[in-house]
Amino acid sequence: VIAQRVDALQGTCRAAYAARTSADMQQDAIARVLLVTPAFSSSETPLELTALLAPLSNATEQAHISLRVLATPQDERPSVASPLFALWRDRATSMPLRASANDMMLTWCTAQPFDEIVVPPEATWVVCTGDAVLDRVPDWLAAPLRERPYEIWVPHRAAYLAVRSLGVPAERVFQIPAMSVLGAQQVRAMCSTAGVELYPRRRVLLPVSTSDDVAAAELTVRLWPRVSGAAADLAIRIDQDASDVVHEWGATMGQRTRTLRGLESVSVLNAGFGRANIPSLLRRADVLLTPRVAPLTQTWWRVARDLGCALIAPDHPMLADFPDAGVWRVTPGANGALSGATLAMALTAACTTDALVEHRAAMRNSGAHLNTPGDVAALLVSRLVAFASARGGVSP
Repeated sequence: VIAQRVDALQGTCRAAYAARTSADMQQDAIARVLLVTPAFSSSETPLELTALLAPLSNATEQAHISLRVLATPQDERPSVASPLFALWRDRATSMPLRASANDMMLTWCTAQPFDEIVVPPEATWVVCTGDAVLDRVPDWLAAPLRERPYEIWVPHRAAYLAVRSLGVPAERVFQIPAMSVLGAQQVRAMCSTAGVELYPRRRVLLPVSTSDDVAAAELTVRLWPRVSGAAADLAIRIDQDASDVVHEWGATMGQRTRTLRGLESVSVLNAGFGRANIPSLLRRADVLLTPRVAPLTQTWWRVARDLGCALIAPDHPMLADFPDAGVWRVTPGANGALSGATLAMALTAACTTDALVEHRAAMRNSGAHLNTPGDVAALLVSRLVAFASARGGVSP
């Protein structure tokens, strides 16, 4: 009965919001920022964008611009108490959308390509590479970045260099300042102390998403009895979107850790985690061990920096944005994954020496000086307004 009632209420809400949205879109008299991305899906939306959505809404309102989110199949309804609820309620649900010279199309890319939005030549188009670009631009995005956008936003230095390598002039590429993806209030709520506090047993978290990660995880488990000493735990977490083969490996590894001598301090959680679970997984970790660099890796790294969690990671250009003293860089092996004696050295240092205190302190200090999402949102909106004004569109 409850489920039937909830379904009925959701249907009523969807119809009411769709009617309201359609009417509002027709009555927009001021300039609009039309955001193209899966903006409300906890499994699709980058945490960076989730942190920016509410501040972007406030900043655009202050600049006399309306922010509209174009609907995507992955959209989910935020809770009514969420600051994102108003954006979800007022999202644009009808396509195609008629854009004008006063409109700014802001496309926030995710790792997977989505249906291309047709942008009229008179509209301003700004593309943020999001988590689609690490140190190389994927083929599906290279041509649009090179030929079509007027301005490109990148979230880190490695992406900046990758976009420039396409031949895009520097004046068209803007690096978004590093910011806290959790925000100071959430960090305080998740951390019991402003300083660095190690748990009685040091905790190393290793997330596994693909079969390439499995090889690095197997290597780590083989090394563990030799490097961990008697006061460290290794927690392996399996991505909920991983293949059946990876989940089967996780189940098998869980059985091995319960039966093999020397692996008593290794645990495997095969229940799965999603993107939205990353902060809660890292809140009680001392060290994050990332087996390779993939689109989701930058989210893990940024949350770790927010929470003051040390890193063990394959050496990669993206690490240029992180403090040297907070990261153990491991020589990449096959497929860019962890391998070699340097992994053993990093694990030994993290598990059995005081170096971990210094690494966590460096990460915590780095995270404490990051920009707030509100500051970054205000900067981005000012760039939108100035850029559109220069093209003869929006008046600041």
